[in-house]
Amino acid sequence: MSKTIAGIFAKKHDAQLAAQEIEKEGLKIDDISIMSIADETSEENDNVTNGLYSGAAIGGAAGLALGLGTIAVPGLGIIAAAGPVAGMISGALSGGVVGTLVDLGIPDYDSRQYEQEIRNGNVYFSMPITDETGGRVSQIMKNCNAKNVMLYK
Repeated sequence: MSKTIAGIFAKKHDAQLAAQEIEKEGLKIDDISIMSIADETSEENDNVTNGLYSGAAIGGAAGLALGLGTIAVPGLGIIAAAGPVAGMISGALSGGVVGTLVDLGIPDYDSRQYEQEIRNGNVYFSMPITDETGGRVSQIMKNCNAKNVMLYK
């Protein structure tokens, strides 16, 4: 049975490091979803791949960066998003971040909390896991400074 693990990082670099560590464990990183506010004054607007994931081109982590893009979300601003959540949020702007996360299986209340974390400048990070991989992914996320690491069925 597939589950989702989600957490918040204060720094984009820590989210990148978590993705790299997960990849080193031999786990698939293509399904990692990441969202954060794009800094309108940085290079993120011109080149999100370099702005959000500079240096992520180590190994398969480059594949994660390829799906990265910016999306204008009413009431929230410009969001940098990577992974499955990027396509979902662009197709469901009426529901915004909350609607997209609910579609990923995150309960409404928690989705609203994650949206507030993004609004506060933090980085949302999630990925599907199995019973076998959940413990390793959770520990990697925590070792990379994730907070509020939660498991959703």
